[in-house]
Amino acid sequence: MVSVRAGTLVYAAVTVLTFLPRTALSYPAYSLAPLALVRWRDWVPAQVPVLLFLTVAFAANAMTANVSGTVAVLEYALCFAFLLGAFGAGPDREWIDPTRLIRLFQVVIAATSLVSLIRMGFPLKLPYVHFLPDYYYATFGLGGARIVTLFGFVGIVCELRQRGLGGRARRGFLLLSVINFLMPNYLIGILAGVAGLSCYGLRRPVKSALALAVLTVLIGSYLSYRIETVSTVFAQVFGLHPKVYQFALIARMFDDAPLNLWIGGGIGQYGGQAALWTSHLTAELSSFTVPDLPGMFTPEYHERYLQTVMATFLQDIWAISSSSNKPYSSVSVMLAEFGLPFTALVLAMLVYRFVIAPRDLSMTAFGLFALTLMLVDRVHDLPWFGLLLIIANGLAVPQNRPATLLRLARAPV
Repeated sequence: MVSVRAGTLVYAAVTVLTFLPRTALSYPAYSLAPLALVRWRDWVPAQVPVLLFLTVAFAANAMTANVSGTVAVLEYALCFAFLLGAFGAGPDREWIDPTRLIRLFQVVIAATSLVSLIRMGFPLKLPYVHFLPDYYYATFGLGGARIVTLFGFVGIVCELRQRGLGGRARRGFLLLSVINFLMPNYLIGILAGVAGLSCYGLRRPVKSALALAVLTVLIGSYLSYRIETVSTVFAQVFGLHPKVYQFALIARMFDDAPLNLWIGGGIGQYGGQAALWTSHLTAELSSFTVPDLPGMFTPEYHERYLQTVMATFLQDIWAISSSSNKPYSSVSVMLAEFGLPFTALVLAMLVYRFVIAPRDLSMTAFGLFALTLMLVDRVHDLPWFGLLLIIANGLAVPQNRPATLLRLARAPV
């Protein structure tokens, strides 16, 4: 029998591994969090062929290009949670109730983010008014606001899938999730959330229109200001918006090396987080401390294509400082590193699992949100995004009580 104390330890372990302060040394812990959620027999069978494919693809590229094995290992660790969630792994229900875990996350995020707001002068100074709401970042530090937005949206999905919104607890957690979703300054995530929740407009047009009106009132003027101030230098130089140009870069890479269309250039070798850590542009674009490991160098594909384009703006770094102005996203990076067949397989599985198969509108909303983000930003190697995919897989099936309660209920009277 699973004891209450043991179950509590699992919740505590997952929470600690998820919300450690974000440093170079913390990333291995973030990649371990899914292992505390998923039973080994639920992920090993699917990951063996995936790892075999990635190894063969890397070896094939090593014969024709300068690739880094250290970067490949790091990128696989960062993608690990995403690959688990994309291939259907969910939390072990004997230990974890997904709804309870998501609600716990909302409380931790709100509490830790409040500390950063108070340091900035809250409540005398307000986000969106006196300072950028990037400081609503939980334990993740500057640049971690988008992580909070991801958790906030999944919290909204979690509460909306409950039947009705009766009960103070549900309404309270929904409000907390909305705050966690809106307070960070991750406008791409907010717009992706609107795209995801748009599916409610087909069934609940009045409520959806009211919610959109409230959102417009809350951040409409700020959103308009940010859109007007986004740099257009990239489009002026290359003739295409960076989110369009990203695919022109991939087409050039495939034209130079046709085999990459089928097997990719190798995990981590183009535009994943590990490749970006090796780039000399990282110091210009981020304050994050880059790990220094043996065998870690800038991969050839990253240097030849992505770094060359981005280096054009070293004298005007604001042209590519925003997530909306970077010429890469999860979809383009996966195409470059994994190839077309593998990328198509992963995207097809996500579309089927979260958009086509579920009868639950909340799961469809999550699917549209995740796919929109992957098209415009690089999130597949963000460990927290993968963790939320795993948790969402648990939400997509009927909820069970914790194993202890189930067994007590089945015990003879």
